[in-house]
Amino acid sequence: MKKSIVFTKNGTEAVKLQTMDPELAALIDMIGDYTLVLRTDYYKSLIRIIVGQQISVKAAKTIWGRFNSLCETINPASINVLEDDVIRETGISKPKLIYIKDLTQKILSEEINFKELENMEDEQVIRQLTRVKGVGRWTAEMFLIFSLGRLDVFSLNDVGLKRAIKSLYSLASIPVIEEIEELSNKWKPYRSVASLYLWSALDQKYIK
Repeated sequence: MKKSIVFTKNGTEAVKLQTMDPELAALIDMIGDYTLVLRTDYYKSLIRIIVGQQISVKAAKTIWGRFNSLCETINPASINVLEDDVIRETGISKPKLIYIKDLTQKILSEEINFKELENMEDEQVIRQLTRVKGVGRWTAEMFLIFSLGRLDVFSLNDVGLKRAIKSLYSLASIPVIEEIEELSNKWKPYRSVASLYLWSALDQKYIK
């Protein structure tokens, strides 16, 4: 399993995107090369995504830091024996605690097998992961991109991507799902790469 993927602005993926989309081409040119460091500890990665659901990046980083310090090694066995109050003290909400515990139990019972996910198609992975409480399509899509390194994933309901598209194309308002889907389809088969550049542009304040 790769530890990282490097996308150069002259590489196959970026050149394809630049050819298909002049606005995105200008953004890629400004940002340059992009390195995606994969989160290959799948259990920790999925918990980290759950922690970040519907809260700011700053808050998610703080809570994740506390959670990551709970045990010397974060794995299903170590988390399974922790008291609920200990986990809640990190700032994790009660619903997210339930999600983490359900994920943990499904891994311990082998209902979810992370190694098997590596060989599944994207939609199969999504179906498997959304069996876990609190794991919806967005969470599964983030896992596909940031852990499995899948290149053609686009999360239609991602708030950041909606903002980025509105800004990049100088739209009067946030586009509706159908408009976003039509736009993102021209980025196939590298929609994940387009997403990474859009998120990076927001982080670097090239777009707002």
